[in-house]
Amino acid sequence: MHKAAKKEFNELHERGQENLIRFLQLEVELAQTMGTISETTESRDHRARLLNNVREAIKAIHQFKGRIDDASIRKRLHRDAERLERFVDSAKADSREIQDLG
Repeated sequence: MHKAAKKEFNELHERGQENLIRFLQLEVELAQTMGTISETTESRDHRARLLNNVREAIKAIHQFKGRIDDASIRKRLHRDAERLERFVDSAKADSREIQDLG
């Protein structure tokens, strides 16, 4: 490959990595926000929609994290997704307990 073409390819790849990392970081932040809101909403339907959105964010994180070159960032995203999964599992358990009381 010609040096200029290789340099351009590497620059494009680096920008792509930066954009993908930022996208996944935003997915984590949005999922955390939706999770926080789900804890305070009184509407069962709204809570269910929010938790479903958190699940969708988790899927996106898992789907795309493997494309990140930096292993430490992949690991951090994996830990973030696991934490979100635990949150959703806990929220589901809380919802079942509330329904059992009703």
